[in-house]
Amino acid sequence: MAVSILCGAAIAVLVQKESIWDVLKYIIMGYSRSEQSFLGDIIAGGGIASMINIVLIVLTAFSLSGVLEGASLLKHTEELIVKLGKKIGIFAAAILTSIIAGAFGGSQTLAVMLTYQLIRNMYTSADADKYVLAVDLENTAIVISALIPWNIAGAVPAAALTADSSYILYSFYLYLIPLVNLIMRRFRVDNLHKIT
Repeated sequence: MAVSILCGAAIAVLVQKESIWDVLKYIIMGYSRSEQSFLGDIIAGGGIASMINIVLIVLTAFSLSGVLEGASLLKHTEELIVKLGKKIGIFAAAILTSIIAGAFGGSQTLAVMLTYQLIRNMYTSADADKYVLAVDLENTAIVISALIPWNIAGAVPAAALTADSSYILYSFYLYLIPLVNLIMRRFRVDNLHKIT
């Protein structure tokens, strides 16, 4: 990414004759032009300053996740999820965990981190490798977060598109990913759907 930024800055200074000061301003505050143009509206924005909210959300999620783990506040919940995984299968338990984590976490980042903390021992006891756990997190916590109206993963895109929460009814792909994976696990012979 640093190489891309340097190349873009060099092109802006050498080809487009922008001053170094303007290029630094664009990097920090984002790009904007005073004159109206079709492309100007499309490429306006960006910059490090526009990412501060996202960085703060991620830092807060890491902090909260660390506090919950350090204080052993999730230990009892984790034990319940392991028992649930033995009854309904680890992927189904991961789906339920990600729904709860996404609803209470409020952001996709926190949902993924909480889901990971709560299900990792269940996957370890099932002798599942880290790749399976990573794919299952992607197929549960990442996509399910957008189906929760107050979660940032769904609320921000809906607000950007000026849509209300009824978008959830039309999010077929987000429903299909966990559903298809759950069905495939149930009918596959070499699956990991039960903890042994």
